[in-house]
Amino acid sequence: MSHIPVLLEESIDFLRIIPGGNYFDGTYGEGGHSNAILKNLNKEGRLFATDLDLGAIEIAKKNMVDNRFSIFHSSFSNIKHLDIPHLDGAIFDFGMSSNQLDDPSRGFSFKNNGPIDMRMNTESDANLKKWINNASENEIEDVIRQFGEESNAKKISKKIIEVRQNKSINDTHDLAEIIKSVSRFKKNKIHPATKTFQAFRIFINNELDEIQKLLSSIDDMMKVGSRLVFISFHSLEDRLIKNFFRPKEINYPRDIPINNKIEIRYKALGKKIRASKNEIKINPRSRSAILRAFEKI
Repeated sequence: MSHIPVLLEESIDFLRIIPGGNYFDGTYGEGGHSNAILKNLNKEGRLFATDLDLGAIEIAKKNMVDNRFSIFHSSFSNIKHLDIPHLDGAIFDFGMSSNQLDDPSRGFSFKNNGPIDMRMNTESDANLKKWINNASENEIEDVIRQFGEESNAKKISKKIIEVRQNKSINDTHDLAEIIKSVSRFKKNKIHPATKTFQAFRIFINNELDEIQKLLSSIDDMMKVGSRLVFISFHSLEDRLIKNFFRPKEINYPRDIPINNKIEIRYKALGKKIRASKNEIKINPRSRSAILRAFEKI
């Protein structure tokens, strides 16, 4: 399946691109959003991007031969440490690319059998196979419950340990079958392994920590009037974004005769946006996408 950028038109509209501005794509993937941004820039405009996936870096070097574009093999959370100027806009699409999902050797999906790897950055030492064959039952349960919000976490972790006593767990089909064996699988519902695979992927790649690091540093990189676009694919990511940009109350000590006030550094550009029925029909992976956009004031 070829990669289709999620909520592309809406993203570009919210960025309100200045032709000579500086922009950042924190998750290059297969370049869908980056290509659209470049089309709206003139010769003075600049686009910077990051990706942890070496495959994405290779795609960018091959397809983005443009002196207005630069890409770094890095997490977006390192944005303050990259050689880039202050920005007029930035976009972060936290979803998986089709290349990642459809490549069995990456181990992100149970639809095609492959090793249970799940690393975004293949240069990283951590991988799911190493962890799942050594972690305790409590550790596995905690990860499934916390990052997958899976009510069946205890049964799944117990079954993993039981199977592991006889043989190591090495591939995605084996893992999916273990999960399925202790779960109710109703037709026309999501596969019972979906939430657990999500949980393991988030854990192995420290995905929520990376988002939190990004949010703690992004403000220093943004100009007044700049815009931020975030596309999340599950409630844990969306909750981080929503809570971070919520207006904050500043509480002064009681001995200081100043009333508490609400600090608003960013204004939300409307409510959360979801993919249209037509987009979901064309690209089913957009079904769970949530877009939120903000402007620095």
